Amino acid sequence: MPRSVSLLLLLTLVLAACAPAAAAPTATLFPRPTRTPSATVPSPTPGPTPAPTAVPPLAAPPGGALARPGRLAFTSVVEGRRDIWSVFANGAGLARLFNGAGSDETQPAIGPDGQVVYTVEQDGQPGVWGLDADGAPEPLAESASQPALSPDGLSLVFAGGAEGERDLYRLDIATGEIRPIVESEGDDRSPAFTPDGMQVIFVSDRDGQPDLYRVDLATGQVERLTDTPAAEEDPAVSPDGGWLAYASDESGARQLYRLRLSDAAPEALTDAPGASWSPAWSPDGARLAFISTRDGEQELYVMDAGGGEARRLTADPFPDADPAWMPNGWQILFASRREGSWGLYVVNADGDGLANLTGGLPNMYAEAPDWSPDGLSIVFDGERGGNRDIYLFRIGGGPDDLVRLTDNPGDDCYPVFSPDGTKLAYLSERDGNKDIYVLDLEDGTEQRLTDAPLEDYEPDWSPDGTQIVFSSRRGGNSDLYIMNADGSDQHPIVQAQGLDWRPQWSPTGEWIAFESWRGGNADLYIVHPDGSGLTRLTDGPLDEGHPTWSPDGAYIAYHSNNDGYWELYVLALSDPEHPLLIRTISLRNLLPAWEPARP
Repeated sequence: MPRSVSLLLLLTLVLAACAPAAAAPTATLFPRPTRTPSATVPSPTPGPTPAPTAVPPLAAPPGGALARPGRLAFTSVVEGRRDIWSVFANGAGLARLFNGAGSDETQPAIGPDGQVVYTVEQDGQPGVWGLDADGAPEPLAESASQPALSPDGLSLVFAGGAEGERDLYRLDIATGEIRPIVESEGDDRSPAFTPDGMQVIFVSDRDGQPDLYRVDLATGQVERLTDTPAAEEDPAVSPDGGWLAYASDESGARQLYRLRLSDAAPEALTDAPGASWSPAWSPDGARLAFISTRDGEQELYVMDAGGGEARRLTADPFPDADPAWMPNGWQILFASRREGSWGLYVVNADGDGLANLTGGLPNMYAEAPDWSPDGLSIVFDGERGGNRDIYLFRIGGGPDDLVRLTDNPGDDCYPVFSPDGTKLAYLSERDGNKDIYVLDLEDGTEQRLTDAPLEDYEPDWSPDGTQIVFSSRRGGNSDLYIMNADGSDQHPIVQAQGLDWRPQWSPTGEWIAFESWRGGNADLYIVHPDGSGLTRLTDGPLDEGHPTWSPDGAYIAYHSNNDGYWELYVLALSDPEHPLLIRTISLRNLLPAWEPARP
């Protein structure tokens, strides 16, 4: 399928149904919208773009860790690649992060607004990279590594020069101006800002062995903080500025220590087999992420900032490195070689949700994701060599975890899991016409459900798995139909002028959300499965489409170009007039699918 198409062709052929097929929850039904349902809906009146609401703050619930909002998988186009990404429904935790072929990405640093800078090594030469205004990676400094972003996000400090002879430099991100801040005969490296942005802690071997130093950025005055025969490395300042965590080999192997910057009295935090290093403070200062080989592999761990038992977050035969907390407080960004080269990954602080969804899969034109009911895998359609087929991918896995499920002469696309996870419904063009098929994932058998003269497409399962709603052009226009899961009793539920398509069954079974062009542009509607209660949810000046329900049925995510480019939004059914805009790094984000509730 060509990748450069007209807008009409894109809307007709590329954007299609995709939704999580979660089991029906036991919660009560969500409140119905306050708008009065009507059988006929007037054309929309163009108006200003609705102002999105601010991203809600994440408050700590009683007892500790921050609550995690729902997660969306979606299709995004970045750097010319169409891949599957994920983002949390409050706009935080974006992943896939830059695992391009031929380079290693390590040493990520996070700014106050979630911006990421990192070290890229190509052909043996390191450089510091970040994102340009369109979200594409761009080089910031050559012969540079170990970037640290200032607390205001306006500048960064990095180690520049040849290894063993490095000095510290400061880059003004807006102007590109670079100036030295620390120069010596030794190797100055590993900078870390204090929270007020006035000082930088760093490592230097200027006096014979690696020790920790502090430089005042206003005066240039340098102060030595440690003076031991051991090697001190990896300084990290607590969010309140009171503590300095670091690694030292004082005991013979690298372990973690911390000291109060007011009195420089160190205390050991770890004393486990193997080595521990690279401490990173959580935004609330309560926890430390770090790297350790205590269990044999170089893995990511989290523990309380005062020491004690550590929790292992990753487990694979490839090394992990360079942890950095995301500003949301419940996600950690880190580097890993699990896909053959160093790339950047994110994982929740409880060890769940490892994500670099398709970053390591070369030449994959991927779109239309759907979550498995257990939330551990993604199914999507991908183009690798001529036509689209259905693929299954274990989240956080590598190329060996990509499973091709179909291989037919025509396109197979827009797959959706059955609520029990044992089947997939999808569109196939193998016989020259678009029809709906079901694949049994346990025995590999397929069943054709529709065989109308015109196109049937975009299936979605009812929460109990007994029915399938789908779009069809069999009446000369795109309308909504329902059939039993075995293909029997096919009948329309929505028929009107203009396109009605992309139906998505609510988790409660009470509603079906869909996209309609009956008013001259795309808007979101809901309707009961028997065709009653038609209700319009959006009335924007441009297009809103491809709805997907949250597991509790209280929210709908969708894509829209009301800001001039395709972005993701989330609206509450109780307040559809004030959707939340979820900003990403791409100008083309489509086909959201909400992660199901975990069993």
